[in-house]
Amino acid sequence: MKRGKFFWSTQSGVFVHLDTGKEVVDPPIKFVGTILEWYLTFYEVILDAQKKLLDDRPILLLAAPDVATILECLPQFHPKVIDLNTPDHYLGQLSKLEVWKSNKIPSNLLIVSTLDGVDYAEIEILGIK
Repeated sequence: MKRGKFFWSTQSGVFVHLDTGKEVVDPPIKFVGTILEWYLTFYEVILDAQKKLLDDRPILLLAAPDVATILECLPQFHPKVIDLNTPDHYLGQLSKLEVWKSNKIPSNLLIVSTLDGVDYAEIEILGIK
């Protein structure tokens, strides 16, 4: 069951509403950090999506290749590649979340799902075409 859809922008300093993807006009703060610090805001959105699953079951992240590249840049990511020859493959863990890459989903999408796939949330990444 789909538990929600979230949005995040790849453009550092461009804050968007998590539920609509519309740019925040006159944000309360101006972002002056690094790209890595901006990517950490993406990690926070992932945690928000995980909370929507209302569950303590193990969670996996299914990422399009471009999104997987962003995840691999996060300090919480620990790589472990099993097989590079398959289109859907295990990349490692982001904290306690399994990270899988798939060429079968849209290039700007991250799916946060229970391992059985019954419950999931989507994160649409704005700025990736």
